[in-house]
Amino acid sequence: MKHLGPDRIRRWYSTVLSADRPVQRTHAYALLRSILREAEDEGLIDRNPRRVRNASKVRRTRDIVPATPAELNKLLDLPPKQRMPVVLVGGAG
Repeated sequence: MKHLGPDRIRRWYSTVLSADRPVQRTHAYALLRSILREAEDEGLIDRNPRRVRNASKVRRTRDIVPATPAELNKLLDLPPKQRMPVVLVGGAG
């Protein structure tokens, strides 16, 4: 743990973690942050060396396209047991 400094973490973040998988990258960094926070709380390290700016933020890589009214109407044609969860979720927003 004593060899794990901010420079090493930045290098790991920029080279080992794949930039084309932003959610996976963010989750891996969040796990490291949590582990290092616990190590700091337990007195195993003096200071948490995690210092990569904006590493915990995920930017949406694609736009979400809402269902059209025609697509939603097709869901109403489902059998009742399959339709009910769809109606409940749709009503919840």
